[in-house]
Order: sequence, then C-alpha cells, then structure tokens
Amino acid sequence: MAETVDDIMVRCPLKHEVRDLLWVPYARRICASGPLRKYLTLYSPPMMDIKHLHSKGLLRSDGESYEGVVAVTYKEEHYAEAMTKSGGRPALLLSGNINHLLTQPDSDDARRLRGEFPFQVINLDYTKSLFGQANRQSVSAHLEAIEEIVRLQHRARCDEFALLLTTRSEQGDSHHRNQFTRRFLRDLSQRIDDNLGQNPEFAQSFRRHFGPADGRALLRSRYDSFVPLGIAKLVAGILAQHSYEIASADGRLLVRDGGKHVRSLLHLAFHVRGAVLPRTSELRVLGRPRAFYFERTLAEFVDKIGNGSVTLLKESADRRRLQTKHGRRVRELAMQTLNLPVPEPKTRGQT
Repeated sequence: MAETVDDIMVRCPLKHEVRDLLWVPYARRICASGPLRKYLTLYSPPMMDIKHLHSKGLLRSDGESYEGVVAVTYKEEHYAEAMTKSGGRPALLLSGNINHLLTQPDSDDARRLRGEFPFQVINLDYTKSLFGQANRQSVSAHLEAIEEIVRLQHRARCDEFALLLTTRSEQGDSHHRNQFTRRFLRDLSQRIDDNLGQNPEFAQSFRRHFGPADGRALLRSRYDSFVPLGIAKLVAGILAQHSYEIASADGRLLVRDGGKHVRSLLHLAFHVRGAVLPRTSELRVLGRPRAFYFERTLAEFVDKIGNGSVTLLKESADRRRLQTKHGRRVRELAMQTLNLPVPEPKTRGQT
C-alpha cells in the first residue's frame, strides 16, 4: 500500500523541525505565556501539530479534548480516527473542504466554522499547491478561502493573529511542470514590480540583495527566493484590504529529494496585526497607495530571504542530523493515544 502524506508527516524529522522552530515561535508571539484560546487547523489523523503545541504549553487539554482547537477534515472516517490515533480530539471537528466551508456557507458545518472566528493561530498546512496547474479559476479556491479568513478575522475585531501557510512549490524541469500555474507566477512577478515602484523600503532592501533585477528576472534566476517573496507580497496585499499588516514573517523550504521525484514544501509564518493609516504629516506618506503603506514591513522579509535566513531543509543533507535531534520526540508524539470509545462517524448535516 502506498504511503499517505499522513504516514510521511508523522515520522518526518524535517517536518518536526518546521513545527518546532517555525510554528511554535509564531504561536508564542500571539500568546507569550499560557495556552492559546483558539486554534484553527487542517486535520490529519496523527494530529502532530496539535500534540506538539500542547506539549509546549500552547494548547490546553481536559484529558479528552484539546480546548479551543477547531479542525477541519475532508474525510468522514477521520471522526473515528481522531479518537484512536491521538491523545484526545479537537474541541470541534468539522467535515468538508475548508475552502467550500468558508466561501459557500450553506451547510451546518460551514455556519459552525464561521461562528468560531476569530482565531489566534490559523494553520493552513496544504498538501497541494496554493495555485496549482489544475486550477482554471481566475482566483484559486485556496486564495478565496484565505481572503475570507482575513475578512472574518477583521469582522470579529481580531487585532493580532498568526497565519501559518504551507504550499507545494517545486519548480518544474524538462520532465515535470511547475507546481504553480504560469499565470500565478506572472501575477507574483507583477506584484513584486509594483512594490519596487511604489514602496521605497521594499525597493531599497530588494536592490541591496538582488541588484537591478525585477520580478521576472528573480523568477528566472532565483526561484527559491522569488516564490516566498512573491507569496508574502500576495498575503500582505490580502491583509491590507482589511487594515492588517505583517509585523514579521519567516519561512522554511523543505525539499524531499530522497526518492524518484523531488517535492518541495514552502512553509511561511506571518505575525499579523491591525494597523491604522497615519496622518499625512510626512512627505513620504502623502498620497501613497493604501496597500503599500501596510506592506512596508515586507522589507524585513526581503532581508531574511536575501541573507539566507529562510532556511532550506533537504532530506539528502539534513535527515540524518534531524533524525538524531527529533526522532525520539516524533515517536513519542505519534504514540500518544487515549483508550476512549470510538464514536460513530458523523453523517453530513448533523450538528
């Protein structure tokens, strides 16, 4: 039987490095002491993110469920697995495609999910591309859902939260296509160029690290720098529509090159906060487009990318080292279970 993504993730030391050194610190930015009140995640049966955040004191458990945790699963059988493969269950486990639940709110689970906002940490750990080759829409379903998440956070008057975003990102070669559509990559390139023309802080940092290149040139020459920067620029634009800015951003690129095909996963973390446009008391602010003011902090992320701080993790180079570092902890988390009765799978439409 072929391994599932869950099978790989449950024991992967590179993935645990992402949980430990990216997700945990960004959750702590929101809740420096004590547990989170609300956490939204995409559910997988091992619940490794939930169990690890709990082990770090960031989630509270009553012995049967993790308080404040809302998880969305696309498989009905996960209701039973949540009881048998983890040290508890989410406080609320909803069934369906999260994109549909957010953008097509015509089911009980969709209404329940929307009623749970706001969240302090939102973990969108996608197993596929943010805007993949199969997409024929003008805007991908993932991006529509992210925009709706930000709108719901703002509607609920959330001033600060962490957004954790994972997407397939490998670049194509003579045998395989890019994960992202060409149209999406062109859009990211144009967004970078817009910031170069309108955002002095961004442009100064970009020129310092990448010289006279523009977005298209960066795409051709430094793909692994282009993609995190372009997606961060896109997220910043979505946030700016609702008066949010990125207080800080970081990332990890996880490359699975141990098998027949190379697979890349880009992990990005954003500390998001509400911002207010300043009075136009300075010439550099006067008349500048609204979005570019909220995106001014992206210059710091450009510096991180240019300095190589968006760490590259490769199976071929890092697996043995990280297995020594995390192997025991990964096994402990994977084995955490409770001997609880297994509920009947919930049928669609039940509340």
